[in-house]
Amino acid sequence: MSQLSTAQLIADTSAFLDGFSLENVASMEVSFLDGMGLKSSHDYRQKLLDLFSTHLKDSSNQFMLFMIVEQIKNKGRIMKWFENPANKAAHGTKPWWKPIKDFVATHMVQYVQEVERVPLNAAKFPLVNLPTCYPSMSALAFKTRLHRNGKIKTMTPEVIFETFIDNRWAAQMNINASIMDEVKAKDREFWNKIVTKSKNPFSEAYEKGFNEDYFNTKAKDAYLFYDLVGGKITQTQTVLDRTSIIEYMLNPPS
Repeated sequence: MSQLSTAQLIADTSAFLDGFSLENVASMEVSFLDGMGLKSSHDYRQKLLDLFSTHLKDSSNQFMLFMIVEQIKNKGRIMKWFENPANKAAHGTKPWWKPIKDFVATHMVQYVQEVERVPLNAAKFPLVNLPTCYPSMSALAFKTRLHRNGKIKTMTPEVIFETFIDNRWAAQMNINASIMDEVKAKDREFWNKIVTKSKNPFSEAYEKGFNEDYFNTKAKDAYLFYDLVGGKITQTQTVLDRTSIIEYMLNPPS
């Protein structure tokens, strides 16, 4: 295609420009454009909670799902775990087994693109987004798992802290600037050295490496820390530092 000359461009657009008027430009609403086409953790969290309200109503099952996905962030691997005869023999009669198995199988896919590009998946939830769509619950699930399996008793305070900030949702928590810098270093190492390629079959143009803009966006979330006291959720609005993160992790949920 040949390039138009300036004279030809002027001639081609003159009729359009003659009738063009924007007298109301000062009152035009454009704030909605900032998030147009983008979804935040809050959007995904609401979609998940909506699915919970219809298909996984029991709080214990919801929390167990967070603990499972916090540990295994892959739908295929989770379903293989459920299909394993030994696991079924050990856990198949437990009240959470069937509801969670059915929920993952029926209402979840692995990747966001599977929801966006496959019409039949439009109402489903991308499992990969579950830990980061509700970091408060993911942090509590992470802590609860370490207490319930006894591993936290074998960990030094420094290991507890390092393990906490090594989670991809850690940047979304209500932590101080010093800790955020440490979390950022962990994220940079993860994306630059550990993840070398995408396993997402829908990702045609995977951009390798740490994404500064993405990190800075999630670092603004400041999700509150949840705890379990007598089976009820409590939350703190305190901005946590290194010492208080370790204290949080060491305090057993009840």
